[in-house]
Amino acid sequence: MPSSVESSLSSNSNEPERGNVLGEIPVIYEEDDEQSETKERSCLERASQCWKESINSIRRPISDCVLAIALHAARNPYLYIIGIIHLSFTMVAYGLFTGFHMEVDAENLYTVYGSRIIEHKRWIDQESGFGKYNARMFILMVHADGANVAGNEGIRKCFNALNALTNTPGYTGVCSDAAYVGMDGSHTCDVRGVTRFWNGNLTQYSQQVTSDVAARAALSASAYPDGAAVDLPEILGNYQIDDDGNVTFAESYILTIPLPFTKEAKDFEAEALDKLLDMQKEWDQGGNSFRLEVQAERSPHDESEPLIPLVFVVMSGFTMFVFWSYDRVKSRTMVGFGAVVSVLLAVMTGYGFLFLLGVPFTMMTPILPFVMFGIGLDDAFIITGAFDRTDPRRDPVERMDLAFQEVGLSIFMTTATTSLAFGLGCISSIPAVGWLSLYAFPAVVFAFLYQISFFVAVCVLDARRMESNLMDCCCCITADRDLSNQPPIKRIRETPSHNVSLSRRFIAWFARAIMHPWIKVLVILSFAGLAVFCAIRMTRLKNDFKVSDVVPEDSYTLRFYGAMGEYGHRGKIIPAAYFRGVDQSNEQVQNEMEQFVKDLVSLDQFGFEPPFFWLRDFNLFVSSNSTYNSTSYVGALAFKEQLAVFLQDPGFQRTYGSDIILNEDGEILSSRCIMYMTNLDMDDTEDQIDAVYSQRRVASEQSINRGQDDWNFFTYEINYYIWEFFAVARKELLSTAATGIVSVSVLGFLLIPHWSAVFYVFPMITVLCVDLLGFLQICGVTINAVSYMAVMMSIGLLVDFIMHILLRYYESTKATREAKAIDSLEAMGHSLFLGGLTTFLGIVPLAFSSSKLLQTVFTAFAAMVALGVTHGLILLPVVLSLVGTTDCIRLESEDRISSIRAIIKKRHPHKTATSSDASQSGTTVSSITVSVDGGKSEGLEIVLVP
Repeated sequence: MPSSVESSLSSNSNEPERGNVLGEIPVIYEEDDEQSETKERSCLERASQCWKESINSIRRPISDCVLAIALHAARNPYLYIIGIIHLSFTMVAYGLFTGFHMEVDAENLYTVYGSRIIEHKRWIDQESGFGKYNARMFILMVHADGANVAGNEGIRKCFNALNALTNTPGYTGVCSDAAYVGMDGSHTCDVRGVTRFWNGNLTQYSQQVTSDVAARAALSASAYPDGAAVDLPEILGNYQIDDDGNVTFAESYILTIPLPFTKEAKDFEAEALDKLLDMQKEWDQGGNSFRLEVQAERSPHDESEPLIPLVFVVMSGFTMFVFWSYDRVKSRTMVGFGAVVSVLLAVMTGYGFLFLLGVPFTMMTPILPFVMFGIGLDDAFIITGAFDRTDPRRDPVERMDLAFQEVGLSIFMTTATTSLAFGLGCISSIPAVGWLSLYAFPAVVFAFLYQISFFVAVCVLDARRMESNLMDCCCCITADRDLSNQPPIKRIRETPSHNVSLSRRFIAWFARAIMHPWIKVLVILSFAGLAVFCAIRMTRLKNDFKVSDVVPEDSYTLRFYGAMGEYGHRGKIIPAAYFRGVDQSNEQVQNEMEQFVKDLVSLDQFGFEPPFFWLRDFNLFVSSNSTYNSTSYVGALAFKEQLAVFLQDPGFQRTYGSDIILNEDGEILSSRCIMYMTNLDMDDTEDQIDAVYSQRRVASEQSINRGQDDWNFFTYEINYYIWEFFAVARKELLSTAATGIVSVSVLGFLLIPHWSAVFYVFPMITVLCVDLLGFLQICGVTINAVSYMAVMMSIGLLVDFIMHILLRYYESTKATREAKAIDSLEAMGHSLFLGGLTTFLGIVPLAFSSSKLLQTVFTAFAAMVALGVTHGLILLPVVLSLVGTTDCIRLESEDRISSIRAIIKKRHPHKTATSSDASQSGTTVSSITVSVDGGKSEGLEIVLVP
């Protein structure tokens, strides 16, 4: 509906317009309307205008929706604050008690979807009859820092360590549930190690061994007293034997104690572990040359650090400091605290939602809050920046209306692009990456929703507090009027231009400084050189994974793996060849089984024939006269009877009883052969990738497996999953990054109503990703599960630094490229810099973590912040000032104001109009003052048609 506004006269100097909706608003004179002329636009201009109108038809309902939510929250602040707090706590509590599930099995986390490894592991654990492959293992290692331990004293140390374990209350009860049957016929834990030569009895050992020579002679036996064959690589580390087969040297003893998967075993493990760690400290401090290393099932997951509360405190302190002021009324520390709380509530809601859906919680999921504080606080600073640029004499709800008309679409777009980047991570073939992205996606969405509702409500309440002259923090206390020479209402309602912070002044100076021609040249050359350098270093990225990446530096687990790699490396990688789904009594099948083992041994990674293979020893047994008077006796029996006789031998029973699974009729259901990879370089990921694919190639080429989805012959080893992860990680990282870059560019193209947007978004995000990967390589970060997920999250955050500046540039009403670039930096630079700083502060505690996992995350995000801030606040404005468009893409109401300014500036360069109360909708203007050159004033009437 048209409205008339009477203008009053005043004298004013001729100043260039400020571009602020609350500043000077030029007025269209009716006398000039008849003189306006329209020029014919080119085909490109018409197409651009058509595209602008089409995209604005998408943007307008989005802007209206965001604005509606923000205004409803501004008008009902208590409803939103109480409601969101209640929703967040309810969601997380309900989720924890219903669908919460913690996934700590590395195989389930990092095994590629659809991999044969998953099916093979499931079959071994659930159907084969062998039991869980990775039983709850207690592993003890005794060494002397590389010295020879093959002697009397070393074995006594093994007994001392084992007795500390077996004397822990509950050991007998726990082991009674084990599947292993001892010599006395009772169920017990199958202790594998040198103590087995004396049935685990220290007294028996002391009676039989009194010297190093006697000890080594016992170690050289081919069988244990119970008849089981001795597997030296299993019990000795880096051992040596002489020509007669006698052990002469060993760097370590290894004792393995498998515990059953029961709750009692888990509780026992915790108590026994504490006792063994105490013994470890005693050995270290006792002045002896021996060392004890311990590894338990729960070891990698024991030492998580409570860093999230620390981050909350750091973020709260920083944001409160940003909004703090000496003036007790103008200080807004509670706004800063409210911004941090809104992010925390968003994380709680997102986590609770995913808990309800049953998405597993992993060891990487706790990293997400560090990222979310940076994302959420970015939006909070942008909202408060726009809110502060409004006229403080207005009602807080009106100010929030104007603020969201300015930045509502901007924060929506960055949320959309960040969510899209995380959403693409959900389709990763690696479960840990997909699950982390699933947690991130709703958390980002809830952070946006809570910023435009909960945080808006906090800002409005704080503004009303200042209007009521109430003190910050102590909002029930009215400030003394003597604290200022000005009346309270005047102090609160002074114009923002009179209260510009030092940081904003610096941004204004910086924006103009980088526009100097020689600085532009320097910026372009510097960033181009950085991109080339990082691209070269990116090509040198390597795959690597060490246990040290996921445990604290002072962890006993790290000590164990370090010692195992140095003193017990041989026999560390122990795959098993499995045979299933075939008639293993058939001679042809047996030949194929033996051929499969021979083909595996021919691979470079396998150093020798497996020392124990039941089929080989069975055939020797049948053709031997060692047990029966005539070979024909055993040979005349059917295979089933032959196997029964074979397993009746105590030695064969204890050696192969757990490797052959029989049905009720005595027929073989499945069997296995333990093998050793001794020629595998554990520091060379390419060698590991070759190992997993080479054995898979051998299995696929077996005639019995051809045409089979479920192979009858295959090998399995617990390290296969991480080796396959190495094989796909680099390719998937690059492909996912490329997909993310393209998707974000397309989204920007669709939401920024100018065809040129994609030509800035795509190359800028590409350069940022290249620089990030190159920077990580320079810092010594390798591609592994940790760095992979950190890089994926970083890509989602890099978009924010680009989109805010770019969108503001397109919406700027300035006439020249440089002016638009400066306006973009002045409007968004301060908020983006604070957002980057808060993201950095949020991850600083990770730098002091003793876990390399968290240190890697810190490196990735620190690089992301540094690159994002510099590219967004330096490179992009310079590029836009050189090749940016001069078009303006504001929505319809903003377009009307821009056209008013353009016409007035052209027709009446000495006339300006200012307003102290103007609606940005363009439908109402009041209290307008028109200044005419020379001080002459005239009364005018304008009509603005919506």
